[in-house]
Formats: sequence, structure tokens, C-alpha cells
Amino acid sequence: MRGDNKEPRIQALQLTGVGARAMAAQANSWEALTVFSAPIRSQRISRIR
Repeated sequence: MRGDNKEPRIQALQLTGVGARAMAAQANSWEALTVFSAPIRSQRISRIR
């Protein structure tokens, strides 16, 4: 299967097995990054050690 550069989200929805799990893991890591980075930024801004 070749990649679809015009509609990558549709292609991602059609994935199964390992490919689908990899896409879900990537999405989860981006969500976790936003939750994790907010307290780190506020800590750095307030200069709490």
C-alpha cells in the first residue's frame, strides 16, 4: 500500500493491526505531551525550584 499524501487522515483510519496501534500511540503521546508540558512551563515561569 502506498502512502496517500492528499488524504493522510483517511488512510490512517483505514489502518489495521500494528499500523493502527502505532497511530494511536502517537496520538496518545501528543496528548500526554500537552498535559505534561503545562506544569513544567508554569514551574519555569514562576522559577520554583
